[in-house]
Amino acid sequence: MAGAVALLVFLKILNQLILFAAALTATGTTGDIVDLAVRRTPSSPAALI
Repeated sequence: MAGAVALLVFLKILNQLILFAAALTATGTTGDIVDLAVRRTPSSPAALI
């Protein structure tokens, strides 16, 4: 029984850390902004390789 409780507590803490990391990533003010929905043509044929 104690093992199951420990596993649930561990998973809850892990979930909170993942959510915190996602929030930091989503609200970051540094780095380049890239819209992945926009199609771009490759600048050179070598970029296709």
